Amino acid sequence: MKKYNLINNSLGWLCFVIAAVTYLLTIEPTASFWDCPEFILQGAKLEVGHPPGNPIFMLAARFFVTLFGGNIQSAAVAVNCMSALLSAATILLLFWTITHLTRRLIVKDSDESISPVKIAVIMGAGLCGALAYTWSDTFWFSAVEGEVYAFSSFCTALVFWLILKWENHADEPHSDRYLVLIAYIIGVSIAVHLLNLLCIPAIGLVYYYRKFKNINAVGSLIALGISCVIVALILYGLVPGFINVAQWFELFFVNELGCGYNVGVTVYAAVAVFVFVMTVRALYHQRSSLSIKWLFFFTIVLSGMPFIGNSWVIPTLFIIGLLVYLFMFCPKVPVRVFNVIALSILVIFIGYSSYALLLIRASANPPMNQNAPDNVFALASYLNREQYGDRPLFYGPVFSEELAYEEYNDSYFVPVDEQGYPRTRVIDGYLRDGEGRAYNTPKRSYTKVVKTNPTQPDQYVDAVERPDYKPMPDVEMLFTRIYSTDNRAGHVDGYKSWAEYETPDIYDIPAEVRARWAAQGYAMMSEVSPYLVHQRPVTTAATPDGTPVNRTSAWKPGFDVNLRYFINYQLNHMYWRYFMWNFAGRQNDLQGNGEPHLGNWISGIPVIDNARLGDQSKLPDEYGKGNKGHNVYFMLPLLLGIIGLLWQALYTHNSDPRRGIEQFWVVFFLFFMTGIAIVLYLNQTPGQPRERDYAFAGSFYAFAIWIGLGVPAIASSIRDFMARLKDKKATKAADEAAKAERRDSMTWAAAVPAIIVGIFVPLQMVSQTWDDHDRSNRYTTRDFGMNYLSSVGPNAIIFTNGDNDTFPLWYAQEVEGFRTDVRVVNLSYLTTDWYAHNLGYPFYDAEPVNLYATPKDYAYERMAYNFVVPMNDSLVTAETALRELYNSDASRVGAPYLTSPNVYIPVDSATAVAHYGIANDSITAADLTPSLGDIRLNLSSQGQGLNQSKVLSLDIISNGITNGWKRPVYFATTVPSSYYLGLDDYMYSTGMAMEVTPFRKAAYSPNADVAYENIMSRFRWGGLDNPETNGSLYLDETVRRMVSSTRSAIIDCVDNLIVSGESPASTWAVSHADSLGTPAPRNHYDMARNLLNLMQEKLPASVTPYDGLQSYYMASDYIDLYDATGNKADLESARAILDAEMPRMAQLVNYASTLTPSQLNRLGRSESYALQYLGLMTGLRNAVELYSALDGRSDREELLADLPGGLLVPYAQSVYPLIYVSGYTLDEIMANRDKVEGASRQVFDIAARLLELHRALGVNQMAVTDSVVKSNGIDALAWRRLAD
Repeated sequence: MKKYNLINNSLGWLCFVIAAVTYLLTIEPTASFWDCPEFILQGAKLEVGHPPGNPIFMLAARFFVTLFGGNIQSAAVAVNCMSALLSAATILLLFWTITHLTRRLIVKDSDESISPVKIAVIMGAGLCGALAYTWSDTFWFSAVEGEVYAFSSFCTALVFWLILKWENHADEPHSDRYLVLIAYIIGVSIAVHLLNLLCIPAIGLVYYYRKFKNINAVGSLIALGISCVIVALILYGLVPGFINVAQWFELFFVNELGCGYNVGVTVYAAVAVFVFVMTVRALYHQRSSLSIKWLFFFTIVLSGMPFIGNSWVIPTLFIIGLLVYLFMFCPKVPVRVFNVIALSILVIFIGYSSYALLLIRASANPPMNQNAPDNVFALASYLNREQYGDRPLFYGPVFSEELAYEEYNDSYFVPVDEQGYPRTRVIDGYLRDGEGRAYNTPKRSYTKVVKTNPTQPDQYVDAVERPDYKPMPDVEMLFTRIYSTDNRAGHVDGYKSWAEYETPDIYDIPAEVRARWAAQGYAMMSEVSPYLVHQRPVTTAATPDGTPVNRTSAWKPGFDVNLRYFINYQLNHMYWRYFMWNFAGRQNDLQGNGEPHLGNWISGIPVIDNARLGDQSKLPDEYGKGNKGHNVYFMLPLLLGIIGLLWQALYTHNSDPRRGIEQFWVVFFLFFMTGIAIVLYLNQTPGQPRERDYAFAGSFYAFAIWIGLGVPAIASSIRDFMARLKDKKATKAADEAAKAERRDSMTWAAAVPAIIVGIFVPLQMVSQTWDDHDRSNRYTTRDFGMNYLSSVGPNAIIFTNGDNDTFPLWYAQEVEGFRTDVRVVNLSYLTTDWYAHNLGYPFYDAEPVNLYATPKDYAYERMAYNFVVPMNDSLVTAETALRELYNSDASRVGAPYLTSPNVYIPVDSATAVAHYGIANDSITAADLTPSLGDIRLNLSSQGQGLNQSKVLSLDIISNGITNGWKRPVYFATTVPSSYYLGLDDYMYSTGMAMEVTPFRKAAYSPNADVAYENIMSRFRWGGLDNPETNGSLYLDETVRRMVSSTRSAIIDCVDNLIVSGESPASTWAVSHADSLGTPAPRNHYDMARNLLNLMQEKLPASVTPYDGLQSYYMASDYIDLYDATGNKADLESARAILDAEMPRMAQLVNYASTLTPSQLNRLGRSESYALQYLGLMTGLRNAVELYSALDGRSDREELLADLPGGLLVPYAQSVYPLIYVSGYTLDEIMANRDKVEGASRQVFDIAARLLELHRALGVNQMAVTDSVVKSNGIDALAWRRLAD
C-alpha cells in the first residue's frame, strides 16, 4: 500500500501541475466580461459586490493580490491565478476521488497488496477522468477568469473527497472530525456560493452505506430523505436563521436600549459563540445530562434553525418538538450525535461569520457598495437576493390570455392583425377586489431612519414594503414552469415557442372570415365568440372571502404545455445541451435560442448531426470550422462515461457485489443534485441573457468520475472476454477456482488497451478546446471599458445600464486608476434608494452628483414608481416639475406624482456657444445656432409613470446643464433608447458615448471633431491590433459583441463626418497627422476616411467577422466618399470589402438551402435578415461597377440625373434583390410598374433607372450575380426563393 499511495499521490500532483500549467498559460491578463471586473474589484479593494455576496472569495482574492506584491494594477492577474490554482486543486481532488472509487471496486478489502497491473488501471482511470474534466469546456472557462465558480467547484470537490476520506476512517475513534471539517467547508462555501449544499444527499448515502449493514432501497430512500431535510435546515434554517436572530438582538439594543447601529449584532455573535462553546464543553465533560440538554436547546435556537418561513407556525412546532424530544424522549443523551451537531453548527457559524466583512465594508461607503448592507436588516435583504424577485417552484400561476377587446358605444370590438387573426393580451394574473385594487399583503422590513440632523439617535423604522400580490386562483398550477406574464421581455412568446403552443381557437378561424376582418382592421366580439370554444372562466376580482366579483374568459395552457416547456427548454436546452457540449461536441460558441446553427451540441458524426441541424458541412465558417468554439469529440467522452456508469452500477464486482451499485447512487445523486435539481430550482424564463453552463460544473464533475471509471470498465470487459475464451478451451474437469481467479485477476493485455483509450480521450478533447479557452494576450474588457471613459469630457457623468458597460468601467477606474474624474451611474441601480444615496459621496477625483432630490425624497423606496398626472399643459422647468414630484403627497394617488409633464431645461446660449466652440473648431457656432435652445421634453411620452431611475436621471441631466456643463452628461452607446427620456434629438456621439447637448436635430453633429479625436488618439484595442496575435487571439461571443458595438460607434461617427464633409478638418486632426508623419486631412471627408481605415487596421475582419450590415455600411461610406471627393482609392476600398464579405454571406445562403421548412423557421430573426444581405451586397457591388464605368465620362452628371442621391439608392433592400437576385429585366420592370402603388411604385421606378444606367454604360446587370453563384456554388433558384 505504501507503493500504491506513493504512486497515487505523485500522479495526483502531476494532474495538479498539468491543470495548473494549462490554466496559467491561458488566463486572461486583465478582467473578463460579465461579473469578473466586479469580483476582481472586490478582491483588490474589498468593496461590496452584488447579492448574495461572497466574503470568503473576497478575502482569498485579497490574499492573492497581496501575495502578488499588493500592486493594485496586478489584481486581475492575481485573482485570475487564484481561480487557476483552485481549479487545478479541484483536478487533484478529482483524481484522488476516482482512484479511491476504482480501488474500492477492483481491489478486495482483504488484499494486503495491489498488483502492478491493477495499480496501472486505477491510475489510468484517475488520469482519464481528471484530464477529461481539466480540458472540458465549462470547467476550463471558469478556471481562467476571476469568478466564484472555480472556488465553488474546489469546495464541492473538497467536500466530496472528504466524505470518501471519512469512509476510509469511519471505524476509527475520531472519525467524526471529518464530518465536522465537512460542515466547516460547507460554512465557508456558503460565503462563496450555495452550490456546495447540494453535495449533502451524496454524503448522506455514503454515511448510510458505510455505517449500516442491511442495505436496501427503503433505507437508501430514508437516508436521502434525511439528507434533504439537512439541506433544507441549512438553506432555510441556519443560513437565514443566524440573521433572523441577529435582527431581534439588533432591534432590541438599538431601538429599545438606544445603542448604536450593529451593537446588537455584536452582542448576538458573542452570546452565540459562548453558548456554542459551552455546549461543546459540556458534551466533552458529560457531567450533567440536564445542562447538556438545555445548552443543546439554546444552541439550536440561537442558530436560528427553527425559524423557517415567515410565520410562527413552523418555529413554534419546531421548538416544542425539540423540547418534547429532549426532556421526554431522550433519557440518555446521544453524546456523539449531539457533539457532531453542535460542532457543525459552531463551525458553520464561524464560516458564515465572514459576512461581517460586508457589514464593515458597507459601513465605510466604498465606491462600489451594492445594496449597502451596512446593517443586519439590509444584509438580510442582500442575502435573500430580494432585488431579483421570487419565482414559484411547486405551485403558482401560469400565463393566460384573453381577447384584446375594446369597448365603444356599448359594443365590443376585437383588434386583428394584418392576417385577420384576433389579437390577444396576457392577463397579469393578480387577483383584485371589487374596486380593481390588487390584493397585496406586503412584507415589511426595518431599515435605518433617514436622519434630519446629525444629532438624531440611531434607530430602525418599519418603513420598507416588499409587495406580495395574490394570484388569481383559476390560473394556478402544480409544478408551474410558465409563470411569467412579462412579454416585454419576450417570456410569453418564448413559452409558446419552446412548448410548441399556439393560442387555441384563433388559428381555426376560416381564411375568408379573417380576410374580411383584416380588410376592416377589427372584428365584432359577437362575430369572434362562436369560434372560441376552448376558453375557460377566470375570476379576476373577488371579495376577501373569495366570492367572485368579476370574471373573464381566457385561455389557460394545460399541464402538457407546462411540461413541454420544462423538457424542451429548461431541461434539454439549458442543461442537456450544456452537458453534451462538454462530452459530445459543440457546434460553436454563439448563444442560441433553438436555432439550428447557434450553440447546439454536435457529435461530429454527419448522420447524427445533419438530421437535427442541417448539413453541417455547409455551415458557414463563422458558425462552424472557422469558429474556435467548434469542438468535435465524436461523443468519445460521453460513450466512455456511459461505459463507466454501467460498469459501476451493473457489474458484479469481486471486491463486494453491492459496492458498485452503492457507489453508483452516491455519484448519481452528486450528478443529479448539482445538475437537474438546479434546473428545477432555478425555474428559468426563456431568453436568458447569457449561457448558464457554469452553474452545472458540479454535475459535469460527477460525470467525469464515470469517464474515469470507463478505463477499468474496458479493462474488465477485455479481461472477461479473454477469460471466457480460456474457459471454453478448458476441460470439464477444469478447476472452477482457476476460472474464478482468471476473472478476478487483471492482465496487462486487458489493462494496456484500456489505459491507451483512457489517455487518448482527454488528449483528443484538449486538441479541440485549447484554442477557444486561451485568453492570453487579450485585454479587451479593460480597454473597451476605458474607451467608454475616454469618450466623455472632464468631470463627466456617464449613464450605463448592464453588466458589460458598467463593471469594466468601474474596474478601469478603481483597479487601473483610469479617468477617476468621471462618475459612472448605472441606470438599473438608480431605481434603488441605496444607490441614489451613494451618489452623494465623492469618490477619487469625482465630486458628488448634484441632485434636487434629498435623501428623504427617495428614502424607503418612496419613489420606486411615480405617476405622471397631466393636469397642466404649460411649460415649466424640469427643476420645477421635479420639486413638485418630490414634495407631492403620495397618499393622494398611491405614489409621488407630477402634474406638469411639459418641461424644459433652460440653456444659457452664450455658455453653450463657448462650450461647444472650444470643443469644435471646424463647425462654427453659426452652423449650430439654428438648432440651439432650451431642451424640451414631454414626460407623458414615457407612459403613465416614471420609475425612480428616470426621475433621477432627469434630475442629474438638468443639474448638469443648468450649471453650465461643469458636469456634462452622457449615455453609453449600449444603453437602450428607452432610457433616453425622449432626448434622442439632443444626443450626439462622442465615440462610445452620446452626449446630451442643447442642439436639437442639428444639421451637423456638434461633437464630430471630439469623437474623431477620442477614437484616433484615446481608444484602445484590447490586443486585437497586435500583428503577432492577429487571427490567433480568441474572442468569445461577448467580446465579439463589444467589438461590434465599437465598430457601430465608429461608423456612426463616420456618418456624422460625411454629413459635414465640406467642413475644414479640425486643428487637432491636422496636428495629429503631422505628429504621425501622415498626410494632413483637409476636411471632414478626409477625417471620415481616416476613421474607416483605422477601423480596418485596429478591428480587422480577420479578428472577428463584421456583424449584421456593418460591412455594407462601411462599403457605402467609402462609396459616399468617392462620390463626394472622386478619390478612386475609396471605390477600391468598397470593392475590397464587398469582395471579402460576399462569399461569407453566400455560405449562409448555401446552408439555409439545406434546411427543412421547420428548421428554416427556427433560423432566427437576425439570420433571416442576413439571408437578404447577399442581395444587398450584390447590389452595392454593382454600384461599384457602375461608378467605375462612369469614371472619366463627360456625361456622368447627365447619366446620374435621374438618381439625385447617387447609386446608393433608397429602398435598396427591395430594389437590389429585385434586379440582381430575381433578375428582372427592364422590360419586366416596366410591364409590372403600373400594377403597384405607393412605395412599391417607387421601388420599380428606381429599379428601372438603374437598369437604364446598366444599359447605357454597357455593364451586364447579372455579371456580379453570376460570378457570386459560380464562385460560391450557390443554387440560384434556392437563393431567389430565400430572398423572396
